Amino acid sequence: MNADKITKLILEKIRQLSTKQKFSWEEFNDFNFVVDQREYLDKTLKILGEGSARKVYLLNSKKVLKCAKNDKGLAQNASEIELSNSKYRHLFANVIDFDSKDKLWIVSELVRAVESEEEMARLINYKGDPIDALYEMFANKKNHTKLCDYNKFLCDIYKLALDKKMYTPDITEIMHYGVTPDQRVVLLDYGLTNEISKEHYNSSNSYDDW
Repeated sequence: MNADKITKLILEKIRQLSTKQKFSWEEFNDFNFVVDQREYLDKTLKILGEGSARKVYLLNSKKVLKCAKNDKGLAQNASEIELSNSKYRHLFANVIDFDSKDKLWIVSELVRAVESEEEMARLINYKGDPIDALYEMFANKKNHTKLCDYNKFLCDIYKLALDKKMYTPDITEIMHYGVTPDQRVVLLDYGLTNEISKEHYNSSNSYDDW
């Protein structure tokens, strides 16, 4: 890509940012309907990601806002709020604020994705592939006692999954882990439990977006 094209892309990005409506909590809370609130978020905040249940927005340089799109999104938000106040809270990004009435949204700490299994292993002080180790623990029920003696982070993830009946396929994929600004490895999108998966994902129920 030549310099002229790069310059044009930068200028276009600046134009888009300058014309984007500024987000305001007061304006957001003035809307009476969820669909209007979500439309307002789309107009005022950058979208970082979107799944079948929730949409994630960049609130500022340190925070993200997770907004439910349907009933399963509300269920996951409620689960994350509960877990953020549990003894396992050190395994997650900090929840800073949330909708205490309807669980429509959560504000949490902005984290970056883990770059690789090697980076994750270095940050949790584990010699080996941590994702392979977790897979062996959950899929094959191997070596969890030995591993708990060997690495606290992996042991805590295992205990969390059993205690809170977490949806383990998410826990055994590198894409579901992030790194906080203070270099903590944390589990992302941890609101999905086996119960929520069964009720909202593995049923014939249809959950359309609001």
